[in-house]
Amino acid sequence: MINFDLLTKYLEHDTDIIEAVLVAYLEDHHDFNAEFTKQLNAKDWQALGLNVHTLKGVLSSFGETTITPVLERVEFCSKQQEHPAQEDIDLITIEINKINQQIEEYVS
Repeated sequence: MINFDLLTKYLEHDTDIIEAVLVAYLEDHHDFNAEFTKQLNAKDWQALGLNVHTLKGVLSSFGETTITPVLERVEFCSKQQEHPAQEDIDLITIEINKINQQIEEYVS
């Protein structure tokens, strides 16, 4: 989940900037789970690694700590051209849905 206290502090309590950042996240990553699944099924390790790496960086800046270490493990697997653990895949899918819901509620 996003740490809104940290994000708000990091963005100096500017609600316009916070909302713009979150809207940009949704525009860029709203379909992450679909792309993630597609890349896993195709064993497109390079695209998967880049996708996971990018999301890990964004979520880290949002103060998210639940799936960032899991994303890091999946990124490592992609570099080794290995399929990640199913529990990591499941956790990422669940948490991304929660994060997207959290952001959608914030910006609406």
